[in-house]
Amino acid sequence: MAKEIASKGECEKEISGFVNLNKPAGMTSFKCVSAVRRITGVKKTGHAGTLDPEATGVLPVCIGKATKCSDYFLRMGKSYRAELLLGISSNTMDIWGEIISENYSAGDVVTKEQILCVLDRFRGEITQIPPAFSAIKKDGVPLYKLARQGIDVEVESRTVTVYKLDLIEFFKDGDGHTRAVIDVHCSKGTYIRSICNDIGGVLGCGAVMSKLVRTSYGELLLENSVTLEELEKAFEEGRGGLLVAPVETIFENYSSVDISEKEKQDYIHGKQVKVDVSRVRTVGGYDDICVYFKGELLAIAQKEKAGDKIWLRPFRFFGD
Repeated sequence: MAKEIASKGECEKEISGFVNLNKPAGMTSFKCVSAVRRITGVKKTGHAGTLDPEATGVLPVCIGKATKCSDYFLRMGKSYRAELLLGISSNTMDIWGEIISENYSAGDVVTKEQILCVLDRFRGEITQIPPAFSAIKKDGVPLYKLARQGIDVEVESRTVTVYKLDLIEFFKDGDGHTRAVIDVHCSKGTYIRSICNDIGGVLGCGAVMSKLVRTSYGELLLENSVTLEELEKAFEEGRGGLLVAPVETIFENYSSVDISEKEKQDYIHGKQVKVDVSRVRTVGGYDDICVYFKGELLAIAQKEKAGDKIWLRPFRFFGD
């Protein structure tokens, strides 16, 4: 973990890494970042992967130099636990939107066996249409802003991968309506609201997402996350740095190489560095390589193999 910080005044100079934040319901991802910025005193902060305001769970908040690699999170798989309510549809595909149709009588008679059968259609590589109320941009404008203005936009379908989809619970709520809880492990770009909506479409009764918890994002797990209250208390007590994971955390499945002082100087001045293949510690399937100098992550390099050598092309630099 990152070293502990003595005071907020030193934070901006010393803290870099990720806060594995357990986002609360009713708060936007942007406001969560603002709260972390206030708590840590580090101006350079941002999040990797928006969560809807009513969703909870893992929200990676990047601090300091870690903001340079927030886009690497977008390559990673995510896991969710979602609840869906059968018998209604909304314009946002969740319970918090405007209800556009009700068919509780059809939803109430859906059986567990039926929904198990339907889930088979949503495993593996699937095509889905993201919600009109989403952060996807059309001509530089988020779709949700266009939707709020009443502007109809044709949302393009996308191909995503659902690695795992399990039914966890199937029950009747207090009103006698059918609800189901599913666990989903999926690729980047997957909208759980769309899955819930499409399940309702296949069943013929409609469905909306009524709860959503992101349980993992890459190497960050819900059980290791912290709340804003816990984070604030830790910084007030002078141990906040212990809750900031180092930048290297998200690169555990990347290959890596250590370079010399001379190679470092070449690299930071924009030159390609050539190393023997034998020097590279090969892990995972990512093409980029983590470049270390004296045990600290210096940069991410793009590689080009040439016989028994590898050229490290400057790409993302974390040095001062």
